[in-house]
Amino acid sequence: MKGSKDDLENLVLQFESLNEDLKKQITSSLSKLLGKQVIISKMDITLYNLSEIELIANTINGYILTIKTLDIRSELLESYNNTDLPQKTCFGKRLDHNRE
Repeated sequence: MKGSKDDLENLVLQFESLNEDLKKQITSSLSKLLGKQVIISKMDITLYNLSEIELIANTINGYILTIKTLDIRSELLESYNNTDLPQKTCFGKRLDHNRE
């Protein structure tokens, strides 16, 4: 992250797209880490130095990545559970359906 105006605006937009609980978790965690109250808004983001902005960006991106991973995992599990899989699998020999 270079800290350009566009980068900072995108960072704030990413943060604002999260639900209120996640926003509170992120700002609370960052406030503890940085030892001061963290406010993520278009006006306040410019008050942080580059290393603080990188920490903020990495934290937000980490949360977003975690959420997307959980969503993908849920979709895969649902897809797997809805798949009609064969009841028996045999390798190397013919399955005789008449014998059990």
